[in-house]
Amino acid sequence: MYKRHGIQQLGLFCDAYADSLDIFCEVKEFLIETALTDKLDEDKMDVDDHLGRPVLLLIRATAFEALGKCFPKSQETQRRWSNEMCTFFAKHGSDESLPWNIKIAILTAIESWFDKLDTSQAQLTTENVRSLLDAIILCLQDPKYVAVRESALSAMKKCRPWFEASRPEFEQHRQYILDALPTIAKKEAAPNLQQALKDIVQHLQK
Repeated sequence: MYKRHGIQQLGLFCDAYADSLDIFCEVKEFLIETALTDKLDEDKMDVDDHLGRPVLLLIRATAFEALGKCFPKSQETQRRWSNEMCTFFAKHGSDESLPWNIKIAILTAIESWFDKLDTSQAQLTTENVRSLLDAIILCLQDPKYVAVRESALSAMKKCRPWFEASRPEFEQHRQYILDALPTIAKKEAAPNLQQALKDIVQHLQK
């Protein structure tokens, strides 16, 4: 478990000093490799040990979270890596085969990333933003886990300022959200989540 705790502390440290600290280039590849530990790596572990797979999943989830927390406010780094990270989060956030705890970790990473993202510097492509929204919307419709839907709702709230901005390039994304959320809200069984989705729609319609 030392590896998980080390990654967790790395993320917390970078997040706390995101204004002045930028080691993203140094840690990005390690965190991505750890987050995407494949079946071959799992086979190297003692899968008969009842702790083997659960520990591996915890390490992967922590690495995903750390990717968002380690993302800095540095304008140069945001210009260089924002589109790649947007694509990364969109791709894996929409992977329905992932366990629920890793889905939540990805959504948490998206939140941390949004917190520090300067859209005037990031220069995200329309396609990448749409793909990320697709991933969040997919998680909002998770058929099994309320916790995943709650995390997706939280991520959606974080990106909401993008769609409230007066910049014309955001208008199509705002309309996309307005088209998607009412149907999701109608199908949502949890009253608190249903109301929260309706609140987002009402706010964006103003």
